[in-house]
Amino acid sequence: MLVRERKDHIAKVDAPRAFPWRVAIVGSDTDLAASNLSYLLAAPSRLDDIAWIKPGKVAWEWWNDWNLSGVDFRAGVNPATYKYYIDFAASEGIEYVILDEAWGFRVLCCDPPREELEHCGFLPLEEVAREADILTFHTPLDDTTRHMAGERLFRQMKPDAMVINSSRGEVVDGDALLRSGLRWALDVWEHEPNLNPQLLEKALLATPHIAGYSEQGKANATAMSVAALARCFGLPLEGWYPPEASPSAPRPIAWQELCSTIGEVYDIEAESRRLKGHPGDFESLRDHYAYRREYF
Repeated sequence: MLVRERKDHIAKVDAPRAFPWRVAIVGSDTDLAASNLSYLLAAPSRLDDIAWIKPGKVAWEWWNDWNLSGVDFRAGVNPATYKYYIDFAASEGIEYVILDEAWGFRVLCCDPPREELEHCGFLPLEEVAREADILTFHTPLDDTTRHMAGERLFRQMKPDAMVINSSRGEVVDGDALLRSGLRWALDVWEHEPNLNPQLLEKALLATPHIAGYSEQGKANATAMSVAALARCFGLPLEGWYPPEASPSAPRPIAWQELCSTIGEVYDIEAESRRLKGHPGDFESLRDHYAYRREYF
């Protein structure tokens, strides 16, 4: 494309409209750097104060395809790679780092019943365990899941990996977890309300079986139960929702926003200290828990 003539405007239209952000510019490298076309096409700024926006260089992991060599970890979409880019930017005086892949997590899923029915590409548990930095359980308890996280599985995990259990206590073999050398955060426990004191003491975070205790979580479960009964008995309760609860409005949230706002909604470290300081109050802490509000 060769530009032979220029106008004093970008485009003429017969009615108001918004122009897209995505534009194609063809030219030399100096032309591309000097172009302000995206700026001209953009809507006016909605920020009152832009003094905090400063120009600067950036380390961008996507541009380099996460392509690191000579490192002692597996480069990719993972926390170790992002930490490397952050450290590199700090050491070289680069002002910014772009994290361009969601929260920097590569999520591997294991759900055998769903995989059998839907063929959605879920992986066997052993393969997930070998790859995972954080292995988290959200499964019902039955004969097939009791102690599914035990000595054999723990041996396959990375030495510095972490186990999170918010499903049922007996899904994880607590004695094997103590011997594993792994790290863990537990919301559910074997033999509740009688907690293993060593497991509790060494937990990075410990909570009294309240992972599902949000205002909206309880309201949604109640609404689903009412809906099932209404269908069964032909009751005129379609769409009923507990009037004292506000429905949640799920939305995507950036990692930075999560880190800066979650403490205002829920102080999990304080919750953990309460349980560790008073393990005998497990049932009381659970029964009198103040429901959290979901905000993303």
